[in-house]
Amino acid sequence: MILCNARELAVQIKDEFNRFTKYLPDVRCEAVFGGISIRENEKVLKGLKPPHIIIGTPGRVLALIQKKDLVLDNLQTFVLDECDKMLDETDMRSQVQKIFMACKSQRQVMMFSATLSDKSK
Repeated sequence: MILCNARELAVQIKDEFNRFTKYLPDVRCEAVFGGISIRENEKVLKGLKPPHIIIGTPGRVLALIQKKDLVLDNLQTFVLDECDKMLDETDMRSQVQKIFMACKSQRQVMMFSATLSDKSK
């Protein structure tokens, strides 16, 4: 799972994964974020071939977890992209913490940021 702070970034990351998975046809990824119907995300997650990689914004990911449409039992890697922006904003930080707590304890955690604000240092 990759969490990012904006839907534009989620789409950009998904596009990059699509380039890589062109050579791995059995690997599926999906971006989930606000601004589109949550029902579309539910359909994909509950479909015959659910994605292996989820890229999303914290609000939508948390909503899908709370509705039990996104199950994290097999989650192996938890990535925060633009982590400084997500952790600086109180509401988003709270959502990230809830998602993190919903994951099993054995997982790899990676945090990335192109910049660090003075608050994050």
